[in-house]
This record gives sequence, structure tokens and C-alpha cells, in this order.
Amino acid sequence: MNSRTPSTTPSFADVANRYRRQTLSILAEEKPLTISELASRIAARSPNGASGESTDAQVRSAQIALYHVHLPKLADSGLVSYAHESGEVTVPANVGDLSKIADTYRSQLG
Repeated sequence: MNSRTPSTTPSFADVANRYRRQTLSILAEEKPLTISELASRIAARSPNGASGESTDAQVRSAQIALYHVHLPKLADSGLVSYAHESGEVTVPANVGDLSKIADTYRSQLG
């Protein structure tokens, strides 16, 4: 697992990206998820997947971005943990309300 103790307030950079905010919102509702499951849910929420359906290409793109960029950033901030071997993404017990964190930063972005 890759994680650290989160600071009391995540930095703006930790949650400024749409994928990272969506990851927090999704994990607030259901956890744990695999990276594949998380990518499918993010792709379904994308503007092109507004109907709740997404293409394989959208899911694959989200999966690659999560694995290489967004999950490491969230793990470094202590907001999530993920196991490279299994692909499971979890929320550490000491992390507060993820949906509230995501909503706070979403409202600051406009």
C-alpha cells in the first residue's frame, strides 16, 4: 500500500484536478474499488459519458491517468491508499469526509 498520514487540510493541488475530485466523491460512496472499477465510474461521469455510458477508450484513458498520475498524487497527500499488485483503492481510516473535501474544492473552482 502507498499512503501517508494526511494533513488536516489537503492542498488545492491535491484536489484541483477533476479526476482527483471525482475519485474522492466516488470513494466516499463506495469503497474499496479497483482502479478498473474507479476508471469506469469516472469515465461514466465525464462529459462524453453523460448518459452513464462510456467507451472502452474513455475507461482505458481514465485508468492510465489514475494509475500514473492521480492515485499517486492522492496517495502522497494521504487521502487514499492503493495496492499496486491488486489495484485496490481504499480510504485510510483517519481521512475525513471525502465528498465534503471534493465539494469544498469544486466550489472554489467555480
